[in-house]
Amino acid sequence: MPLESCIVENVLDSHALLSLKNYARNIPFKKVEKGNNTFLYLTQVPPNVTKVLQVAMEKAVGAKLKEVITFLRLNTSELDTEFRIHTDAKVLNQKPEVSAVFYLDTDSFSGTALFEHKIYGRYGKPEGEIFTEDDGNWNCYLKYFAVENSMFICNSDLYHGRFPWKSYGKDQSDGRIVIVKFMRYSNS
Repeated sequence: MPLESCIVENVLDSHALLSLKNYARNIPFKKVEKGNNTFLYLTQVPPNVTKVLQVAMEKAVGAKLKEVITFLRLNTSELDTEFRIHTDAKVLNQKPEVSAVFYLDTDSFSGTALFEHKIYGRYGKPEGEIFTEDDGNWNCYLKYFAVENSMFICNSDLYHGRFPWKSYGKDQSDGRIVIVKFMRYSNS
């Protein structure tokens, strides 16, 4: 059975974490259209951080991984606030197998959740699915609240989403910034 989910704590040393936070609060984010007039706010991750996260993921899943993409993502109380339960079935025309969210800050009110649907179950279809409205059939069976310098790792086929849908803060200076990482197993 492939990995369902796990947590890795204390991923970066304190100097690297402080440097990353400063970088993330000051580098420009790009508004990227996702379709249906919805947008993500993304920017690049420093290569040294990308590598440290990959090593931590490989240790957690017990296998070598290949990069699909890694990016910093910004959410605020006004930016990227849609209901979105989804799977990560297709990213850049590739099929990720392992997804991760790295938290720069602790937030005892938000994080990442895994969901089960009364009809569809816990795993999405191979071509992927994004649900933008709550049909009343979703059950949240796991919530991981954001903890500074930790990483939530899960099987990319699991239904998941950010909770709550609206984040905190007014802009990049005080909003929710995370690193999102998509990987494939080296032997696939």
